[in-house]
Amino acid sequence: MATDSLFSYKFSDYVQGAQSQHDVAAKICKQLSLDPNMTVQALVAQHLEGLAVPPKQATIPTQTISHAQYLQRGHVVHSIVHEIVSRHLLHDANPVVDLFSIDAFVARVSSLKDAFPPSWLHALAIKANPLSGILLAAKPLGVGLETASIAEATHALNLGFAPRCVIVDSPCKTTDDLKALLQLGCYLNLDNVDEIHKVHSLLAGTVPDALLGLRINPVVGGGAIAASSTATATSKFGVPWTAATDADLIALYRDHAWLQGVHVHVGSQGCALSLLVAGAQRAVAFAKQINQALGRHQIQVVDIGGGVPTVYNGMAEEAVEFADYAALLQVSVPELFSGEFRVMTEFGRSVFAKAGITLSRVETVKRMNGQNIAVVHCGANQFLRPVYLPTTWPHVFSVFDAHGVLKTGNLVPQDIAGPLCFSGDVLSRDVHLPQIEAGDYLVMHDTGAYNMAMYSKFNSIQAPAVYAYRNHGNNGIQLSLVRTRETVAETLAFWGPTEPLSWS
Repeated sequence: MATDSLFSYKFSDYVQGAQSQHDVAAKICKQLSLDPNMTVQALVAQHLEGLAVPPKQATIPTQTISHAQYLQRGHVVHSIVHEIVSRHLLHDANPVVDLFSIDAFVARVSSLKDAFPPSWLHALAIKANPLSGILLAAKPLGVGLETASIAEATHALNLGFAPRCVIVDSPCKTTDDLKALLQLGCYLNLDNVDEIHKVHSLLAGTVPDALLGLRINPVVGGGAIAASSTATATSKFGVPWTAATDADLIALYRDHAWLQGVHVHVGSQGCALSLLVAGAQRAVAFAKQINQALGRHQIQVVDIGGGVPTVYNGMAEEAVEFADYAALLQVSVPELFSGEFRVMTEFGRSVFAKAGITLSRVETVKRMNGQNIAVVHCGANQFLRPVYLPTTWPHVFSVFDAHGVLKTGNLVPQDIAGPLCFSGDVLSRDVHLPQIEAGDYLVMHDTGAYNMAMYSKFNSIQAPAVYAYRNHGNNGIQLSLVRTRETVAETLAFWGPTEPLSWS
């Protein structure tokens, strides 16, 4: 769409040209096949019309799986499922576990590191998977962590990550948060003008130990999933960079020389690579404009965020290789590779998701009055997005028998329900799998990101144990306990002390 190209156009190339602004505008309109006489109102209306998605296309259809595809994804996890069952690690007191492949995780992080210059800092989004053992497995690979709260930042530092390798984002920081973060010495992305004023008061003319940047909204549009798109005109994140805010942003950087970075993040799952590239282009254009306007190299850091998507199909192959994304950036935003800026990224889902699976014992199966419902020990207590938005966040499944052997029978439609006390706690409806029986084991694939991290206390169901594993082929599988299953007492402690209310 021509208006898409206009809103992501690299206007900075023409800032110092000899041509008049009217001549340049006419040239750009011709390049983009736009009517030069169109009003701004009509141009925006045309752009919004192009962004509109008919209701029937607003969700992602559930993938239809063939028997061959079912077998293929089952074989991917067969060895670890058989190992868990053989070791009798699933039982009444521990009916569900999360499993995380360190081999797959390390390979994915390594591919990220290899795709970009060694000077780039790749800060993995801690919110995608905050488990300590998993994050520590990434530490020797030379990555950092991206955090979104004072507790997450403290978590990263407690794990031994260097402050300069810890990025702190969040659209809602208190003065106390900012004071603590400034003392920790992390890289701190401020989100709004109020936060800039708070930091200004806290510093009182002193030079901060922390590095500080500002998150701007590049306003490049949204992806296929509105809830995970953060660069629309109505996004809650950052300060919009538009013609109307241009002068104010220059003034903010002029008045606060300690603002040395710019941060963008246009979204995550559902965002095309072209949208991510457009966001990076805007970040670099902004940095160059600020530095030029101020006559000094004030913006030294460009944080381009994350957003590379994954695919929830249970297979090892990713939807996007980091090398392909790097190649697009090198062509479209070569300044990122020139050494002019220190560059940071914030990938999460695309690094963690495929390394994880969840394995639950099937407690019962209901087959009556046309029903075919398997009930398992995980539902909306852990899989909030798949349960509440199943067409947007679809997962796939594999079924293993009581001995941990992949079931290979004919695929029949059945529902998979969770343990919570409400009717909507259903992981999938009409999913085609071999007939599930009580005592079987169900694998939910690709659960390594934003599932282990989103556990809910609803119904006071204990959070599951988590095992990391390495597969050494003929030499067997090694397991490491990342987290034990919560005890009932630990779960109930969340609700406060068992004492009568005390008034004062």
